[in-house]
Amino acid sequence: MILKYLLDVTVGAGDEFYDGGGDDPDVATVSLDDRFFRRVQNQAALVKKLKAYHLSFFDYTPEYKRKSPEGDDLSLDSKLEDCDVNIDCNLLNIGDDDFGWDGYIKNTNIAVDTADISLEEVRENQKILKVRSNELPILLKKGAVLYESSRTIVIERLKGKLPASLTVCANQRISLEK
Repeated sequence: MILKYLLDVTVGAGDEFYDGGGDDPDVATVSLDDRFFRRVQNQAALVKKLKAYHLSFFDYTPEYKRKSPEGDDLSLDSKLEDCDVNIDCNLLNIGDDDFGWDGYIKNTNIAVDTADISLEEVRENQKILKVRSNELPILLKKGAVLYESSRTIVIERLKGKLPASLTVCANQRISLEK
């Protein structure tokens, strides 16, 4: 099963003179399979062991997209369009509890950063994919599922058909307030 995560993208952070380009990316889609996530987990354990800030590797996994002009917030219903901007020097940055990507718009010094994905969120999603179907309704009880992406997976599995790949929004914790 491949989970495709939607990540918010920040362009031009730290560049006070950059006023935004017309076709800059708003969103990155990242497909994570078990093999990729195991690699990230192993590197995160190494970061923790070495007491390092993060490890970086060249990685061109993200596909950068633009939201259609009608949409404001990132959601699964967002209509995404290809952007004509190429991202260069794409680095996967793995910390001890999260990971994300950064790079530059090609032939510029304009930085592009994705939101980080929590390892806890991906672990929760991986666990939900392996839970037996009869246990899924229990997971929807308040407090059992921490992330909106996990809730989406449970709902899709309850519908009875889980596609080969599923797109979820990352970094959206479910509010546990009563």
